[in-house]
Amino acid sequence: MLLVIRNRVEKRYGHPIVFSSDCERLSEHIFETTGARISAQTLRRVFGFLSGSTQPAPHTLNILANYCGLNSPEEFNQTPAIQMELPQDKAMVQAEIIRHFYTIEHLPEMDYNYQNACGNIAEIICHNHPLLVELGSFLSQNPVAQIYFFERFPYIDGLAGPYTAFLKNYMQHKEGFEAQLFGNCMLFLGAFLSQNKKEQEAYYSKIVALPDYINYHPFPTGRRRAITIMQSEGEAQKKQIKKAFEEELIMRKEKEVFRATPYYPFIMVEGLNLIKEYEAANEMIKIADEFYSPIINQFVEPGYHECFKMSRAITYFHTGKQDQAKSLMQSINPRDFAFTSRKYYSIMHTIIERELCTDGAKRKKELLLSRFRELIQQTKFTYFKTQWPA
Repeated sequence: MLLVIRNRVEKRYGHPIVFSSDCERLSEHIFETTGARISAQTLRRVFGFLSGSTQPAPHTLNILANYCGLNSPEEFNQTPAIQMELPQDKAMVQAEIIRHFYTIEHLPEMDYNYQNACGNIAEIICHNHPLLVELGSFLSQNPVAQIYFFERFPYIDGLAGPYTAFLKNYMQHKEGFEAQLFGNCMLFLGAFLSQNKKEQEAYYSKIVALPDYINYHPFPTGRRRAITIMQSEGEAQKKQIKKAFEEELIMRKEKEVFRATPYYPFIMVEGLNLIKEYEAANEMIKIADEFYSPIINQFVEPGYHECFKMSRAITYFHTGKQDQAKSLMQSINPRDFAFTSRKYYSIMHTIIERELCTDGAKRKKELLLSRFRELIQQTKFTYFKTQWPA
């Protein structure tokens, strides 16, 4: 029954109870809603943050039932609640299996089967909210999951939703400047895409306060530079774009392993497209094509190449290469985008598809607009509303 109560209360509250401190805010919300108070400490027992958690006292059950819109605590056990409990039980079983998987000794980077398995598991977790809630605290603290769930497969589609709570928890437990840079860059991107200016500024302040170290992985390094460009204007922005090309050259020359896959150009092209710096993005694509050579048997996250093709199509469309953009668009299947950013890139795909529509394609335009609105609603990436063709 305790699982059913937790599930009901979280649904009523509208947020997952991930941290012990969440119980303090929940306590206040229950009081505001019902006029009755349950202490944060009692709620910590209900949600399992304290050892020896037991069934809540009758007084507590009555308040929780009232909070959830039930007539009595007995209704927790009636059909709707039982139906809610079954998926939670399934999530618990899956979570236990996944916990065991992440306790396997950290395998070498070149074990592609292991990395593919991690990707498959990450996809299951990200697309199953009860499972994410069940596993969130564990994933944030487990050293293997920190790498192979959060860092290797960052869930961009969830950056304006509950996923961010678990990302913040990861940042609390993962030591080192690079982890903080990675986490804050992801949170900034979510704030930018959801047009939350206050959070955007807060995360940017944290990013620029971190050491500017070239030996980080190309993804957080590229994100940092792209974000600095996005936050700059005029001559300052031009200087930051110039620094991006200098940084890419240093990284490519000093780190042979990074010359196989253009991760840094990939991130930079994405960021430059977001702020309509298409000419600079085009130059970065030229560098990717000329100086990077794939290594046989190198592991590359599934969907990465398809996402880069989408970024290329955007750049080409806006730099007078519409035939190349159209050719790329014909080869792209949105279902092949990386699961971590499938909706994010599908939004961009929908925008370029609409741009390429002929004047007479009225029905197609209507369908694309409907799909675009659906994706915006799912991701809350309202920034893209400014990109939709007039």
